[in-house]
This record gives sequence, structure tokens and C-alpha cells, in this order.
Amino acid sequence: MAKNFMMNSISKLEDIKTEIDKVEKKDEELFKVEYIHIDDIIPNVKNFYSIRDKEVEEVANSILENGLFHNLLVRKLENGKYELISGEKRYTAHKRLIEQGYKKYSLLPCQIKILNDVDAEIALIEANACTRPLTDAEKVTQAKRLIELYTEKKNNGEKINMRETISEKLNLKPTQAQRYMSIANKLITELVSLLDTGELSISSASEFATLSEENQKVLYQAIKEREDKLEITKQEANDLKNKYKELEEEKNIIEKKYQNKIEQLEKDNKEKECELKKATDNINEKIDKVKEEMKGKTKKELDEFLEEIESLEYERKALEDKYKEITEEHQKELEKIKEEQIEIVSKANADAKIKAENIIRNFEEEQKKIKEENKAIKLENERLKKELENKNIDESEKKAIYEVKTKLDTVRSDVIRITTLIKNIPLDEKMTKDFDVLKRLFDTLESTLKIHGK
Repeated sequence: MAKNFMMNSISKLEDIKTEIDKVEKKDEELFKVEYIHIDDIIPNVKNFYSIRDKEVEEVANSILENGLFHNLLVRKLENGKYELISGEKRYTAHKRLIEQGYKKYSLLPCQIKILNDVDAEIALIEANACTRPLTDAEKVTQAKRLIELYTEKKNNGEKINMRETISEKLNLKPTQAQRYMSIANKLITELVSLLDTGELSISSASEFATLSEENQKVLYQAIKEREDKLEITKQEANDLKNKYKELEEEKNIIEKKYQNKIEQLEKDNKEKECELKKATDNINEKIDKVKEEMKGKTKKELDEFLEEIESLEYERKALEDKYKEITEEHQKELEKIKEEQIEIVSKANADAKIKAENIIRNFEEEQKKIKEENKAIKLENERLKKELENKNIDESEKKAIYEVKTKLDTVRSDVIRITTLIKNIPLDEKMTKDFDVLKRLFDTLESTLKIHGK
């Protein structure tokens, strides 16, 4: 018994040692570094990140002074070469040093990973997300590509929480990752390009991504055609989005109305077809029954049966003719509705395009007015400040006058903004009352100013 216990203990110890060896081997592979000749390393064609010449020069100088601090990450290809996954800047810096005559930098320390094409590209994106500052446009491109790669993995049977996985790979909070994923999926390429130039903020891009492709193109044209930069705050982007959404809803209602008509007509036609089939089947059953009853009958009786069959067949033919007539009428009506639909929807699209262009045009006009107003306010404030300095007025009065002037300027800007906004919206009863109250307040203000002026 003691012998068996000893043997079992030895066996368990050997199993533990085997597991430890596996872990150690895995760790060794994980941290193992090999020196690979630079000619055997191939740059990654899927690396879409830009590298500035100045950055390469800085890395090259750092390598000359201090050596290379971080290894490159590569994977071995079937042809014996190695594909670069992480370290494009370091690789390019080594290339430059070799071209300058520093041949000792031909061997690069590399960590070798065993990865398939999909996982290699994911590793490439993850490495860049963690090691370099990225533009919003690059983050959107990353998110778009990761969605495609992880969709491929899901199609191959892997269970993946898309948002959590992408947020982890891009080193973002889940809510941030969701924003970039939404933009990647829905924002048109032209607007994504404006992220890179700074002509569009990420918050505005997030709002505009929910719009139709047509309205996104209208926005893009408006932004690109301006000589000066169109500055859009998050709230303004939200307001623009809501106006465009209303347009899209109007167009959808028209399209849905005609689609419902078409579906109802097709449904009616289907019901008529079912009714005919049911009636025809009923007649066929009667004919079969009569034929069965004809067996063993006299000639006179047979003549009667034949008359009944002829009558039933006539009835069936009448039903079929009626159905054909109804079907032709339905088809004509269907074609008419479809023609109307094409015409009305085409007009709705044209109207929507004009309205969409007007929305952005009105917004631009409002921006221009506000800009001019702010400029005028600034000049007026400077004039008032100088005027107050030259007058014999105590500080409390100066402060009061300046405060009133500032408030008036704010009210004036708000009035311009509201006037522009109400041009594009129908006024309900409450809003009409609010404007009446506001008008009375302005009348009171005007009277006060007249008295004060005297």
C-alpha cells in the first residue's frame, strides 16, 4: 500500500513538472527574441498609418545615441521572410541608418509571433492604437477594419462581444468605442476625410452618421465649398441632425404611403386568387363526384350527368374569366400606383434635397450674422470702454452700464438666432403666446429706453 502511494505521488509530481515545463516554454516563446536581417523583414502592406519624416529622423538619432529600446514584432511567412506587425518607425529608421553607411544596424531584435492573416492584422491595429497618437480619422479607420476582422472571426464560429473587444483593442472606453464603430459603419467616406483635416469634429461626425447618405453628401458639399472653416458646435450639429431627420421622416411617410397601397393591392389580389382556387376546387370535386356516379348508369341518365358536368365546367370557366378580368384590373391599378409612386417619390426627393440645402444655407447665414454681430459687439464694447474711461462716472455706474450693454448684446444675438430658427419651423399655440409675451416685453423695453433717452 505504501508502495502504491509512493508511485501515485511520483506520478502526480511528474504531471505537475510537465505542466510547469509547458508554462515555462510558453513564457520562453513569449519573450524569446531573435536577431533578423533587415532584408528578411517585409513592411506590412496593411499598415495604413502615416509616418512623418521628422519622426523617423528622431528615432534614427535616438538609435545612434542610445541603441534600440524596444524589439520589433513580426510573424514568419511561408516563404521564409518575416512580416512586420509592430515597429514600422523603428524599421524605417534602421533602413535610413544603413543607407547612411551604418551597416551594424542590419540585424534587428524581433519577437516572433505565430499568427494567421486575421490575427496578424488585429495585432497590427492593436499595437498602433497603444503606441502612437492617432487622429480621429485613423481611429475610425481602425474601428471599421476591426469590425470587418471580428465579423470574419464570428462567421468562423468564435463568440465575440464586438463592442467590448474593440474597446479593449483600441484602448478606449466602451462608449467611445461605440461612437467610433457607429461612425465607421454609417458616416460617408467624404465626411470621414474631413475628420483628418480638422474640418469636422468627432462629436459632429457622430451626429451626422445617423443621417441618410444623401443628406450627408449635402453637408459635405456645404463644408467643402466654404472658403473659411464652418465651425459647428455639438449642439448645432444636433440641431442640424434633427432638422435633416424631420426631412427624412417626411420622405419616408410619402414612400410608406405608396408602399402600403401596393401591398394592400397585392394582398387583395392574393385573396381573390385564394377565393378562385377554393371555388374551382369545389367545382372540380362536384365534377369528380358526378363522374363517379355515372358508372353503371343508363344512356338517358348519362345524358343528364353530362349536362350537369357541362354546367359545372361553364361555371368554372366563368370564374376563371372573372378572375382574369379582376387580375388585369389589379395589374393596371398596380402599374398606375407604381408610376405615381415614382413621380411623387422623385418629387419628394427633389424637394427634400432643396430643403436640405436650405437648412445648411440658413445655418451658414446664421453663422455669418452671428460672426458679424460678435465683431460689432466687440468693437462697440471697446468704444464703450473708452467712452466710460473719458467720462466722470464712478466705478459702480461704469459696471452697471457695462453689464446692461453686455446683456443687450446677448439678447440681440439671441434674437437674431431665434429669428433664423423660426423661419424653418411651424409655430404651435404655446410658441405663439410666448412670442406675444416677448413682443410686449420688447415694447416695454423700447418705452423705457425712450424715457431714459429724454
